[in-house]
Amino acid sequence: DDLFLGSLRAASATAEGLAVDWVGKKIYWSDVFTGQIMSMTTNKTHKTPLSYVATPRAVAVHPCKGSVPIATD
Repeated sequence: DDLFLGSLRAASATAEGLAVDWVGKKIYWSDVFTGQIMSMTTNKTHKTPLSYVATPRAVAVHPCKGSVPIATD
């Protein structure tokens, strides 16, 4: 719980977008402060930066295709 909640609290200050992949059991968010698209498993075991983008804004998930489209400025 500490990693999960701490990560979401930290992300909430600078997050522009949040998406949940209920099939892959992951949460994705865009962090405008660090310029990262982040991923974390819903069981709280792995938190991973997926990519670096100059100005990440929105993030979405297409669970059937396994894709994570993002929007930037």
